[in-house]
Amino acid sequence: MTNKKRRKVVLSTPVILQVESRYPKPNKTKKMIWRTAVAITALAFILGGITTGEPKIIGGMALSGIVFGTCMLIALDKMHKSGEYPLVFTRSGISAGPYVNELWVDIKSYSLIEANDLGKFTLGKDGVGISLQLETKEARTDTKLGSIFPTLGYFFDENQRQKVRQIFAEFGTKCN
Repeated sequence: MTNKKRRKVVLSTPVILQVESRYPKPNKTKKMIWRTAVAITALAFILGGITTGEPKIIGGMALSGIVFGTCMLIALDKMHKSGEYPLVFTRSGISAGPYVNELWVDIKSYSLIEANDLGKFTLGKDGVGISLQLETKEARTDTKLGSIFPTLGYFFDENQRQKVRQIFAEFGTKCN
């Protein structure tokens, strides 16, 4: 089953718990400012190459500007979308927007993990706290850094942790 189909199945059943991402929701004005800054920087690369008059440098700078601009726009788009979707626990599974969608039958076990290292990347306390890690039949939710849930900004307070434990126990999922 594709991730998109799993998401439809998960979200078609009643919600048990919903946890908002700590990361800010997308702001259209900020998005436009960032995109404009990237476009101006990419344009500066291209114009810098043109002013030299050397064909090889023009081509290299133009290509650098295009690659830089494209990479930055993709990264900014991903960054802005991470706070857009809540982590949702339903009767049929777990959904974290388009990123993670797992059915209860596919989840082998879970762990509540302490994520401290993301504070270095978020420049604050947003990336620090207790989050979730899943072991599934197909390892789709883990990254080389560990779990994807802290990366997306999903952290639990004490009440939410208790509720998460109850939910997993209800569906017979063991804790690591």
